[in-house]
Amino acid sequence: MSEEYTIGDLAKQLNITTRTIRYYDQKGLVKPSRVSESGYRLYSNEQIKQLKLIIFLKELGFSLKDIQKILEDPNSEKTIGLLLKDQMERNSQEVQKLEKQNKKIVQL
Repeated sequence: MSEEYTIGDLAKQLNITTRTIRYYDQKGLVKPSRVSESGYRLYSNEQIKQLKLIIFLKELGFSLKDIQKILEDPNSEKTIGLLLKDQMERNSQEVQKLEKQNKKIVQL
């Protein structure tokens, strides 16, 4: 059996609130792997990976609605790969821009 984590463990590990995890569950973005007999939501490593992806996509500026569409896409792995490749290109362009600005600052 794989390792299971409570919602509190997950929140600490990912540095988010339990409320956020419950909200994502309510919105259908990530569901617990199972609910214990005592009613505790239990999460596996698969849900941790999914939550990390959701958090990262949020950091990139995607709405929860867009994230849900991405996750529900049958080709989600390919879509995510393309999104990440595009983001890396934008990051590289931003780094180049900032390096040029730094050179100008040094010249002044």
